[in-house]
Amino acid sequence: MNIKLRHDAIVRTLRRNGTSTIDALAEDVGASRRTVLRDISALRDEGYVIHSDVGRGGGLQLDPQSMQTRAKLSVPEVFALLISVAALRAYAGICAVGNNLCNTYVCRPLRNPSSESQSSLRKINRAIAAPNAGTAAHIRLLG
Repeated sequence: MNIKLRHDAIVRTLRRNGTSTIDALAEDVGASRRTVLRDISALRDEGYVIHSDVGRGGGLQLDPQSMQTRAKLSVPEVFALLISVAALRAYAGICAVGNNLCNTYVCRPLRNPSSESQSSLRKINRAIAAPNAGTAAHIRLLG
């Protein structure tokens, strides 16, 4: 089981059971105690709040409100996200002005795009889907 799958399994088990021991988690994910301890440390570094109690009746408990606080996005994913947010802001700004503007400049062109619009949409799509998105060449392509 790879690290990401193991981390997901640990979080799922802690959410489902409420409390679990290191030994039980190790058995669930098929790893050693030491590996589970490293995984717990890594999950805490990612922002999960995991409480631990020692002794009889102790174990690990995931705070019910806990969630991953740091996203790990690749450069192309960040680039695509920024373009999406900018496009949504532009769309919201046009549609907020009035339905006529929205129909004229957004809805109608997307329903029946001209060949120039189709070409522009293809360029944007290639730039977003490109494996090396975010480079200066791709930014110039959009721009």
